[in-house]
Amino acid sequence: MSSSGGIDLSLTPGQDLGAFRAAVRSMPKIELHAHVSGSVSVETLALFDPGFLGPEYQAEVGKLDRSSPEFPEQHTAIVDRFYPRPKSTEECFCYFQSCARVIDSLERLKICTLSVLREYSGENTAYIELRTTAKRLPWKTGGDKEDLGEYSDYVNALLGAVKEFRADEARPGGNRMEIRFLLSIDRGRVTDLDSAREQIRVVKDLCKQFKTTEDGQECVVGLDICGNPARDGCGWILDSLEEEEAFCREFPITCHTAEEAWQSERPAHQRSEGSENESSRVVSLMGKLNIRRLGHVTFLSNADISRVQSHAEKNSGICVELCPTSNRVTGGLREDLSDHHFQKWRASGTAGIAICTDDRGLFRCTLASDITDLAVAFNLSIGDVVEFQKQATQASFTSEGTKNAVLARIDKWVAGGTDFEDIHG
Repeated sequence: MSSSGGIDLSLTPGQDLGAFRAAVRSMPKIELHAHVSGSVSVETLALFDPGFLGPEYQAEVGKLDRSSPEFPEQHTAIVDRFYPRPKSTEECFCYFQSCARVIDSLERLKICTLSVLREYSGENTAYIELRTTAKRLPWKTGGDKEDLGEYSDYVNALLGAVKEFRADEARPGGNRMEIRFLLSIDRGRVTDLDSAREQIRVVKDLCKQFKTTEDGQECVVGLDICGNPARDGCGWILDSLEEEEAFCREFPITCHTAEEAWQSERPAHQRSEGSENESSRVVSLMGKLNIRRLGHVTFLSNADISRVQSHAEKNSGICVELCPTSNRVTGGLREDLSDHHFQKWRASGTAGIAICTDDRGLFRCTLASDITDLAVAFNLSIGDVVEFQKQATQASFTSEGTKNAVLARIDKWVAGGTDFEDIHG
């Protein structure tokens, strides 16, 4: 606290790391880049499927009393021993395949989504955009594999989790968290122009159906282009979206790009020699396709960074989503993040910066820990972190009214320094 009763915005990790961590944890935070399945904790997945972490884990967790109040802490200690943290993009996507085998029904999807919402709320997240690829899943695990729900049932399962989460909020000490969804187009499942068009058709129908909920609340607010970058489907997705400009005007896009070096070095494999590399093409189409945010951008060229910054000078709400722990793993960065591309974006222009988690379950991180790790690497102050939360808010795809409410909550925290413990009891 400052002498005036508000938060000390000049506080840095170098001055008092413990106080800095506490301030970041209590701060109302904004999460713009979080995948549903990758955000489910390993603990949750392993309890659904004890084989998720292998027989030695099964043997150890079988010795615990699950009814004991100490079980969650004991279980986490066991998970930490047996969970093999990913060391490459390839290992990350192997993990996602394992997640899909566990989250194999609409029933489990709802339970897992609820667990993700509770974890983000538990660290005082004020606004979150969760992204996910809609799938046709059976209703219950172990049920008839031929009795699949529709794509709309997938979104309804997400909304079922939100409804149950709202009941949590109504209890004393509940944290009000604004929740929105982005529907993903998966590069990894695109093999040609027709398969790209089919994914976009499904997403377009769902966006129209779930733009608002039955009670008029915002629901799906935009699109996400994601998936395994090694599969090289982005070019066909961009081709297909160029046929859907009106749709893109209504639903803005965030696009993963430059997670791997090749995306900024050579044309996409299916495109002719001499054409733009994948990431340059994404940047070129930002205006036409209403691509307002770029995810990761670890290997984006200096020339393309300059083009993004130029676009941001003429268009509000342009932002990059930086995910420190994820970038460290997939980009081969130093453990202390001293070579993270954050500083390049901070110094180069007007595009906003959102600090995000990407996949908190996979990477065993939190929004607060990712923010703190980046702050330690670049000696950011609490005032700097507050500014990035405001930039993320302005870059969100929600309504102006919601943005203003979130910004007011941040300002109230700065003025009053409401402690996390006071909010959550």
